This record gives sequence, structure tokens and C-alpha cells, in this order.
Amino acid sequence: MWSHSTSTIIRQSFEHENLIHSSSITNTTTTSISSTTSIIQTLATPNDIYDSRITKPFALICLFVGSIGNSLSFIVFKQKQLRKHSTFRYLAYLSIVDLIVLYLGLGYIILRDYFSFDIRVQNLFLCKFHTFLTYVTTQLSSWILTIVSIDRAIACTVMQLNKRLSRPKSADRIFFIMCIVISLINSHILLFMGSKRTIVESFIHNTSLSKDIIICTHNTSRTYFKFFEKPYNILDLLS
Repeated sequence: MWSHSTSTIIRQSFEHENLIHSSSITNTTTTSISSTTSIIQTLATPNDIYDSRITKPFALICLFVGSIGNSLSFIVFKQKQLRKHSTFRYLAYLSIVDLIVLYLGLGYIILRDYFSFDIRVQNLFLCKFHTFLTYVTTQLSSWILTIVSIDRAIACTVMQLNKRLSRPKSADRIFFIMCIVISLINSHILLFMGSKRTIVESFIHNTSLSKDIIICTHNTSRTYFKFFEKPYNILDLLS
């Protein structure tokens, strides 16, 4: 299964890098630029925290091992005899969700580090949607683990609730409700995450060219930044 703490670390590294990327572009747009080369150098300035030499092998190994592990888990938990129990139904859902988390997080890192392709800066929709799915799936993974513990506790102690809640159909309904609730909690990302800015590239022969840049960060306004940094981060930590 995919570790929630690991996915949280990856997610926080995305946010930190995006904030640095945002500040570098802001500084670039407020100063006069003499050539296209200087713009590229400013935007591509590496930071002191992120080191792709570490994440490259880490991402490939975890993606390979995690894909095999979660795929085998899903195959086992979907066996006919196990599907009759709500706990194994939850664990089957968990295998799918963790597999999605793997490819959202580590797939993003592999594309960026090996192929220099950042899916979040291609357009504003991908910035919002990828960030939204990353938060939803990592939180959903934790919620499923919690509901598995509750389901087992009910099955072992309260027989009346066991007949109502510890059933496959009930597990499907509860999982569906969790998906809706978590999606609503993170819906603000689809509305306020990221922004599009225009920079002007000045050339030697008194010519200029405007270029749209996607800034995939929550630092789009002072109000949203404060909301994301304090109340939402606390909620995300509890999730």
C-alpha cells in the first residue's frame, strides 16, 4: 500500500517548488529583460532543496514496486470469497486509490525529471485538475484506512450495527459518500489554484514578444494564500 506520509512529502515538495517558481517569475516580470536567454536562465534557476539525482531512482523504484504490490492486492481482494466481506471491499478500493496516487505523484516526478515535462504548467486546467486529484486521492487513502479500522471495530463489538454497516453494499455506499465529501472539501482548488501571467520577452532589435506562463501555486491572492496555509493545511493534516 502507498504510504500517506510519503505522498504528503511529495505533495509538499510540489508546493515548495511551485512557490519558488512563482517568485522567480514575478521577479522576472518586474525587471527589464534584454534577451530570451536571460528569461530561460531566470526561470530555470535550481533551488537548494530539490535534487533530482535523489528523486529519479527513488521515483522509479517506488513506482515499480508500488504498481506490482497494489495490483496484486486488488486481484486478491476481488476474489469471490473475499468480496462478501466489507473489509476486503474497502481494501480493494484502497488498492485502486493508492495506485492512482502513485501515478499522480511519482508519474509527475518522472515526467519532470527524466523528460523535462511539467504537466502542471501546460495549461491552467491541468494545474488545477492534477493538484485537485493529488489532494483528493491522498486524503481518500487515509479515510479508507480509518473506515477499515472502524468497520473491524463494529464487526467485533456491536452486532446490530454489524448487520447494517459491515456489508459489501454498505461499503460501496460509504466509499461513494467519502469520495463526494473529500471532493467537496478540495473543490476550492479547482476554483482558485494557479494563475496565468504574461511576460514580455525583449530582443536586441527593439522587438518584443509576449508569452503566457502558468503559475501552479496557491499564492494567487492574499486571502486564498492565508486560507491554504492555515485552516486548509490543518484540515489536510487531519485527513
